Amino acid sequence: MCYGPDFSRPELAPFRAGWIASEFDNSPENMGRKGSYISYGQHWAQVSAAPLRLFKATMAEGGTRVPAIINWQGTIAGGGQAPAFASVMDILPTLTELARGEAARIEGSHGRSLAPLFSDPGVSVHPGTDIFAGEMLASRAIVQGDYKLLYLPEPLGSGDWALYDLSSDPLEQADLSRALPEKRAQMLEFWEAYERDTGIVPSPDGVTGPLLAVQ
Repeated sequence: MCYGPDFSRPELAPFRAGWIASEFDNSPENMGRKGSYISYGQHWAQVSAAPLRLFKATMAEGGTRVPAIINWQGTIAGGGQAPAFASVMDILPTLTELARGEAARIEGSHGRSLAPLFSDPGVSVHPGTDIFAGEMLASRAIVQGDYKLLYLPEPLGSGDWALYDLSSDPLEQADLSRALPEKRAQMLEFWEAYERDTGIVPSPDGVTGPLLAVQ
């Protein structure tokens, strides 16, 4: 078992150290082979996700943005690229439309069918009013259109919410909180509604912070 752009290292997770030691062979001869449990650490994880920010187990773009490769011979022209935002939640509506022959919204799902992209890669599947939110350990994010409100605990981030325009800043370098305070406040309201609607209990910063503070 080998991770992708993931920061985790077994020695930083005492709760699973015994399990790894008893169930996997991490001897130098077996590293990277069947039956090993190898992770290459925080810094190489950042390299693997470059140029995006951070890595798996965070809600930064390096932990959430990945390409989707779709092959449907005879239906989808090869070599095309679609810049539209899509989510794993779109898979079920897509398959449902293809099976039924007509678009259908799934009750309780925020997903939309990706089928329009198959004939027109330039179309937008999600209108700018759609809202997507998520949390991983102590990091949190909510996205609407081009805007993303991101919370990263220290030392990954400031320990406060930051606002980004992903259309011009996919690397999440320029916090627009001061320039667009009303948009930041609106996005924070969206997050609070998401918390209420889903009943989530955000992880305290300490769940992630001490692990990532170890270099």
